[in-house]
Amino acid sequence: MENKLPHQHLLINAETNDLKNFLTKEKIEEHLRKIVDLIESIIIIEPQVEYCDSHNNTGFMGICGVGTSHISCHHWDNTIPQRLQFDIYSCTKFDFKKLSNEIIEFWQIKSGSILVIDRSVDFGFNVIYSSNI
Repeated sequence: MENKLPHQHLLINAETNDLKNFLTKEKIEEHLRKIVDLIESIIIIEPQVEYCDSHNNTGFMGICGVGTSHISCHHWDNTIPQRLQFDIYSCTKFDFKKLSNEIIEFWQIKSGSILVIDRSVDFGFNVIYSSNI
């Protein structure tokens, strides 16, 4: 019998409160470390967070390589409302509701959507969960 690994992918697309006076590189790095703990993985590539000030694309972006795949985020602070894209992919099963709550609280999300897909399906995706915030 074949032993398939789970492949869960959590995607959040959201509007946030104004975070210009809250966010720092260090706070986001710590947040990414907390997410690694919540998915019960290990850090392979340390959290890297930088502020992007490219034309019409300002805000923090962060990535972290984990033993089970990756975590990434991008927050735009030059839009009204401010926007967030957050992405967690892991070949372990994780509690996506607990993760979603952590992300919603840290990023002060006002509204948006959450999508969790199972990517272990051969050549396809299976929606596990989909909801508005």
